[in-house]
Amino acid sequence: PSIAVDNEDSVHLAWYDADNGELRYARITQDQPWSWEVVDGAGASDRGRHGSLALTDTGGVHIAYRDETTRSLRYAIKAPGGAWKSRPISGCSTEAECPQSGQEDYGEYASLALIAGQARIAFYDRYRGDLKLASENTDGSFTVTTLDGRDPVTGIDTGDVGRFAKLAVDPKRRLAVAYFDSTRKSLRYLFEGSGSLVPQVIDFGLVEDEGPTTFRTHVVGQHVSIGFDSQGRALLVYLDATALKLKRATVIGEQI
Repeated sequence: PSIAVDNEDSVHLAWYDADNGELRYARITQDQPWSWEVVDGAGASDRGRHGSLALTDTGGVHIAYRDETTRSLRYAIKAPGGAWKSRPISGCSTEAECPQSGQEDYGEYASLALIAGQARIAFYDRYRGDLKLASENTDGSFTVTTLDGRDPVTGIDTGDVGRFAKLAVDPKRRLAVAYFDSTRKSLRYLFEGSGSLVPQVIDFGLVEDEGPTTFRTHVVGQHVSIGFDSQGRALLVYLDATALKLKRATVIGEQI
């Protein structure tokens, strides 16, 4: 499930109904009855996994989510007092060869944020093993870019990255993305503060053993969550799967 609280302290929830293959939504206001509604997926389509919800200042509800039937990314919007409108978002960025129809496999771990009412969606492209970002333009269209997993100059594959992607916006409305590097079993992070989203490793997974200068490598970075405090520090909480422990990292600017 994905949760957000609006300016009136009402709680908004979006979640996947596995029995019916539906994306569902509810708004919960204190001391008032509530009920859920179907956003997308009713019928033959299986839609709603990896849902991520965000709210506008005017009461609009936006949800990014995965379409399991077509293995792609979708985006739904509901204006105050209006009906749900949903549409697909292409997963192809600047690759020389985009997947043909039926070969696509992207949209997992969708993570949504709104900047000045326009959507930014980080997601995992399983077909290529890349982390991607869909940015909404002023005309409502989306531009998709590859953030990590491919050399920006040569186009050479640099590893399977992007699972468990989580996107956040700092107090200056700059983007940050935390995600898992499946190839190196580490936690990675991008921050827009330098003018471009340049990947860096937050946790390599190296753990010092008891004894003289001996190290082991742990699998770290899965199930990461990220947020910013009022001073602009990024706080990351994530799993050390080898030790079965919860870990926390703090990033000040671009310094860990």
